[in-house]
Amino acid sequence: VSREVAALAPGGYTFRVWGRDASGNISGPEEIAFVIRPAPWQTRWAQLFVLCAVALAVLLAARARTRAHQRREQALEELVGARTRQLQRANELLVDLSYVDALTSLANRRRFDDLFAEEWRRSLRAGSPLSLILLDIDSFKGYNDAYGHLVGDDCLKSVALCLADGLVRSGDAIARYGGEEFAVILPATEVAGALLVAEHLRRRVERLDVPSIASKVGRVLTVSCGVATTIPGVDEDPAELFRRADEALYRAKRAGGNATQTG
Repeated sequence: VSREVAALAPGGYTFRVWGRDASGNISGPEEIAFVIRPAPWQTRWAQLFVLCAVALAVLLAARARTRAHQRREQALEELVGARTRQLQRANELLVDLSYVDALTSLANRRRFDDLFAEEWRRSLRAGSPLSLILLDIDSFKGYNDAYGHLVGDDCLKSVALCLADGLVRSGDAIARYGGEEFAVILPATEVAGALLVAEHLRRRVERLDVPSIASKVGRVLTVSCGVATTIPGVDEDPAELFRRADEALYRAKRAGGNATQTG
């Protein structure tokens, strides 16, 4: 007699056998102990290995996700940084453009006012002289009427470049003050030095030899200059220096133009 038992779970078992003889007498049981060992993949070591492998996979996935997140954050930070720098450069450009005269590329009135305020405070602290030159193109309205506004604009550009190139010190500043009028700041400059600079600029413009049938003093375009100098005081109004320079310019214009006067 044989019997097969399949699909036994791993573990220890006891096999009991009873016998019956020809007379019908039963004997036994006889016991046989045996053990069914688990398959290799069912052992505790295998289960522990699988558990460790799953934990490692989860850890690696978490690390990969963290690194991907960090890379995205870094890329986003770099993008934000680049955009921020672009905005800063754009803002700086806008500020620069807001300080530049569109026609002549010189400093405009706004920028000149800021520079003048800075130099006034610096001269006040140092007790040093500050000079101002106002220059005006002679008979420019007649020039525009005679040659047209496009030629007049080209003339303004040429005069602006000529005046700017005529300033040799880095601290000196020039701006288009309005229309055909220009202004020059000369820090730490006495009246004698300011007169020399004004005359130098006046002669440079004259030597441009720009033809002008509107000129009252010759055949070429000229400028007149008004010069004023002061040592700023605590109670002194900065506008007074402008008033004096403007009065000197008015006298130079009344004298016929192409002249320099001090106030």
